[in-house]
Amino acid sequence: MTTRNTPVGAIDKNRQLNKMLRVPISDAEVFDEISTAITSAAALLAMYPGATPVPEAPAFEGYQRPADVYRRLTECMDALIRVAPKVGVEVLGLSARRNIPDDTTPGHAYDIARFLVADLSAIAAARNAPRVRPALPSPKHIFPTEVYAHAGILLRQLEELERRL
Repeated sequence: MTTRNTPVGAIDKNRQLNKMLRVPISDAEVFDEISTAITSAAALLAMYPGATPVPEAPAFEGYQRPADVYRRLTECMDALIRVAPKVGVEVLGLSARRNIPDDTTPGHAYDIARFLVADLSAIAAARNAPRVRPALPSPKHIFPTEVYAHAGILLRQLEELERRL
């Protein structure tokens, strides 16, 4: 199967709709979506002997902004797009923006996180991955730096999955 690129326009329209409805997306909501993606990736990795389903977070990098989270999630999407054909699953994909504006909000990252959740869920279902409930960090206060680190766990999982396929 192939990967098809979803137009960035769909994400832009969703952002406009959220603004019109005055539905602000918080860092905590992005964190939760990434947690769901991490859980699906952990289920896939649990199928491989010796794999670490949930790796440690990358080294702490302070002062991250929503634009940094967005960029890291596009890296996750790029990794997932490389994995999908290896498992024969078509994923939604995303045409990454090359210029990420400084005024990027958590809502922008949330949209990508939702694509990742959908794609990983489809792959896990196609592979009959076992259900897992990994213990994940749950910080009391969630800021972009915590979301960025959490996305780093997901990126490590996807890179590991790519190596094992």
